[in-house]
Amino acid sequence: DNYRFFIFFSSKPYQYKENELEFFDKLNYDTKKIDYSIEPLTYQTFHTTTLNALLKSIEEPPEKTVFVFLTKSRENILPTIVSRCQTFKLGGEKEKNSIDISSLMEDYYNLDYKKAINLSLSCQNYIKNNQITAEDFLNSFLEFLLDVMLNNIDNIELRLKINNDINLTKETISYSRANINDKNVFDNLFLRIARGG
Repeated sequence: DNYRFFIFFSSKPYQYKENELEFFDKLNYDTKKIDYSIEPLTYQTFHTTTLNALLKSIEEPPEKTVFVFLTKSRENILPTIVSRCQTFKLGGEKEKNSIDISSLMEDYYNLDYKKAINLSLSCQNYIKNNQITAEDFLNSFLEFLLDVMLNNIDNIELRLKINNDINLTKETISYSRANINDKNVFDNLFLRIARGG
């Protein structure tokens, strides 16, 4: 008891798609009771002061408070909020422009220093060839790490390693925002992962 939940809605009326109406019909749910659309949690939708207050609350949450954000796309939530959250990709349709880095990460499980430098170079090439940012790539790497953790939930040693690597990656995201060049960002990350911290 005493947990508080906040759901952010827009005042814009929402037009249901045909498949959504069918879904609600199966549940015998009255769509007339839902008047508002859920809007992205961005500066375009919410006032700057509101989002800054929310960000402060996320960084220093009161006792018995848990923030849960549901979104169809990570881009619908401010990157500063996403970077402070643990993200989980739920099943469903794959986003058309999602980044699949699993083939690049074959050596992730047994990185030595030489493989770390090669992996860094592969990531830099991937970013250049696919015209994405280092931060986008690193967020995809976080998703990759979480997938590996979820698929190996009983392996305590691997879970501890991945948890450490998640923290290193979150730290690296802040470096990428500080306009440090991609080579230094990725070399540093993968060499630290190879070293174990």
